[in-house]
Amino acid sequence: MPAADAAYGIHIDTNTPQGLRAKQTMDMVNSEWPIGTVGVRTMAVPQQVNPITAAMGNLWWDRPVSVSGLDIGAGIATLHVLTPYGAAQDIELRTNDAGLVDRFAVTLQPPVIKKWADIDTVLTKSGARYSYQVSKVTDGKCSTVAGINTEPPTAVTVSSAAFRSLTANVHSGPLVGASSSARRPCTTPIAGPALDVRKNPG
Repeated sequence: MPAADAAYGIHIDTNTPQGLRAKQTMDMVNSEWPIGTVGVRTMAVPQQVNPITAAMGNLWWDRPVSVSGLDIGAGIATLHVLTPYGAAQDIELRTNDAGLVDRFAVTLQPPVIKKWADIDTVLTKSGARYSYQVSKVTDGKCSTVAGINTEPPTAVTVSSAAFRSLTANVHSGPLVGASSSARRPCTTPIAGPALDVRKNPG
C-alpha cells in the first residue's frame, strides 16, 4: 500500500470526479496548513466555498483523520472516517458536471450504547481522562447506578448532560446527578462543564 494510502487507511481511486474530490478532501483535512477559502475554491462551486471551508475546518482540528471505508456512487462519494479519539463520522460529497463539489455534509455517527459498560469502553478508547457517577432515587432511597474514577483525588464533578446522548439506551431509573463523591451520590449538585472527550488535560 502506498505511504499516502497507509496514512489514510485505504486506497482512494481518483479516476472519477467524486473520487478525486474525496482524496482532495482527505489531503486537505490532514494537511498542516489550515483550511481556507483559497484551497476550497479549487474543488467547490462558488456558493459552497464558505460552508465547505467551515465544515472542513472542523475536521482539520481533529486531524489526523483516517478512512475506514469509502462508498462511490454516481457523482457521489461517502467517506467513513475516524478521528484519533475514535469518533466516527461520514463525509458525503456530490460533484456536478464540471467535477466541482456542490454538496458537502459531515454527519457524526453516535456510538452504540446499550449498557453502562459501553460508556466506559467508548470513553476509554478516546484516550481522555474522565470521571463520572450516576445515581437514582427509588422509593425515596438514593443508590449509585454506575460510575468510574469516583474517589478523590482524581474525580471531577461533571454535568449529567454530558451523558445524555451516551445513556439514551440505558434504562436504570431516573438519573438525578453526576457526582465526584461516592459517599454522597444524590446530594452533590450537578455542576461543571460538559465532558468533552476531545480534550485531554494531561
